[in-house]
Amino acid sequence: MQLRDYQLKGISDIAASFKAGYRRPLYVLPTGGGKTVIMSGIARSAQQKNKRTYILVHRQELIRQTSRKLCSFGVAHGIIWANQPMTDHHVQVASVQTLCRRLHLYQPADLIIVDEAHHAPASTYQRILQAWPAARVLGVTATPERGDGAGLDAVFDDLVLGPSIAELIALAYLSPILLYRPPRNYSLEGLHTRGGDWARDELMERVNTPQVVGDLINNYVTYAENEKGLCFTVSVEHAEYLARKFTLAGYPAASIDGSMSDSERAGVLHDFETDKIKLLMSCDLVSEGFDVPDCKVGIFARPSKARGLVRQQWGRILRPAADKDAAILLDHAGNSHYHGLPDWEPEWTLEGSKKRKGEAGESLPPQRQCPECYRVFPPAPVCPGCGYVFESKGRQVEYVDGKLELVPEKGADPRKLKIIEQAKAKTLTELIELGKNRGYKHPTIWAHQVYQARQAKDERVSS
Repeated sequence: MQLRDYQLKGISDIAASFKAGYRRPLYVLPTGGGKTVIMSGIARSAQQKNKRTYILVHRQELIRQTSRKLCSFGVAHGIIWANQPMTDHHVQVASVQTLCRRLHLYQPADLIIVDEAHHAPASTYQRILQAWPAARVLGVTATPERGDGAGLDAVFDDLVLGPSIAELIALAYLSPILLYRPPRNYSLEGLHTRGGDWARDELMERVNTPQVVGDLINNYVTYAENEKGLCFTVSVEHAEYLARKFTLAGYPAASIDGSMSDSERAGVLHDFETDKIKLLMSCDLVSEGFDVPDCKVGIFARPSKARGLVRQQWGRILRPAADKDAAILLDHAGNSHYHGLPDWEPEWTLEGSKKRKGEAGESLPPQRQCPECYRVFPPAPVCPGCGYVFESKGRQVEYVDGKLELVPEKGADPRKLKIIEQAKAKTLTELIELGKNRGYKHPTIWAHQVYQARQAKDERVSS
């Protein structure tokens, strides 16, 4: 396979971390950025050096996905999974649960690669890591924190960051995002918290009402009718109920969950991949390691305090595909209120973060919502979706004592100069460079916003 530049850099950065003396680096790359490609490239290199490598995954879909990618790299490998024959390949893709039971049957690892490494503190992973303490360990994840916001510094000793979501969108390796947040018609006040998230039984009572369900269907019709989509739900019961309701409304849907047999799950996924069903409802099963690039719509019916879970779910929709000009996210749950816009990158650390909107510490960047189409975007005077122009409130002039200052370059208005400078940047690349030169914190996001606003204005003029 031909690796992308940032993937090659990721492999190089990981190697540099090991060379610097770290034993357990954690590599962070957004969902859809190609974590499995990087893992496969590293496994191939280890195989060429005759090192034993175990790639730990926690779901059968991830086993198949990782195995396919290793095959594309020409890496001979075994699979450690229920009912699979044992092999002596130097590279093994292992179900965490199965390997835990068979540790005594396998030779010690030289390298352990932990996929979806935010699960690494769990006892099953720890049993494997403790059994082979001499092994180097590489964690790979899109969200380097646990569900409760706690960090991963008890497992990993170095954080290696890949490109952000915004950077991958700018490079066309992820889809642009259209986020709509319909008016919230349920309240989360009074709900209890269990295990770091809202209690599911109480949450069900708030979100599984005819009004909310009707809103889900109506907004799917409005923004994304007949497009392939995923719907993230509070529970299995909620997923099954929504699948029935969407199907009755004329949009074939099905639910999927961990209680299904392997053949049942495979059948549902096949129907989804071949467009026999348009919508797939799930509580948690497709939140990680689910890869259907032409899936264009994400319907978010589950509010969650768990930033990692929410960002994993957002990422399911961002893979690019032919005829997919943008990913459409329908945030009925209001998670973007709580966790920021999907292409905003938190300041990840191994220590994690329990900081949230309204709490001391990490603050979310500002966002604006259009009152006409309900699209959400970074602050701008014009909605990039429908062209709605926000009323300018103007600025209050405050008079204070002071001395007059000489205006540089007679007659030059700094604000006007900035406008002229911005107008000269015609392309998206030039806008991104301008944002960097100005020292903006998120130059790529700013550039996309300006560029989209220009296109919306041009469309209004031409019409």
